[in-house]
Amino acid sequence: MKYRAIDQQTISSQRRQKGAVLVVSLLMLLVLTLLGVNSMNHSSLEEKMTHATLDRNVALQSAEAALREAENYLEGIVASAALTGNNGLYGLNDTAPDYNDPATWASNSTNHVVAMAPDGSNSAQYFIKEIGVLSSGGGALNLPNNIPGDVTTFRITARGVGGAAGGAEVLLRSHYGRIF
Repeated sequence: MKYRAIDQQTISSQRRQKGAVLVVSLLMLLVLTLLGVNSMNHSSLEEKMTHATLDRNVALQSAEAALREAENYLEGIVASAALTGNNGLYGLNDTAPDYNDPATWASNSTNHVVAMAPDGSNSAQYFIKEIGVLSSGGGALNLPNNIPGDVTTFRITARGVGGAAGGAEVLLRSHYGRIF
């Protein structure tokens, strides 16, 4: 049998190498953990952004539905005298509420009309204000000369709220005209 002589320096060198492997693997594990946590945070942020976009779209659809309902109401009335100055229906001489004031849209307020909200929405509301009468002879709004009568104009202000608690809110304003 042959014996190989191992000196003291070789043994101490091997012991140091075993410790270096442990340190390098721990550092690699730390880097991989940091990468995983970072990608999870990024995914969470993207999910929140997607939910906010969805909530904003629901609020927009709700406000649009309120606008359409107000236009249908205006088409169904016989005269602008139906706008009595309360319950969200304001005539020519009435003062419309401030659409920026939260009290205007409060659930116990009579400043607005509650509209049918689409699925997923918390609220759809509107109020109508009569603006005035435009003569059929054209004028500033470039109305054609062949309109058979004067056009009564209305301003519709609609508000829609998304489905999330404390979610997105959209306010839309539209002008609508019709001949009585």
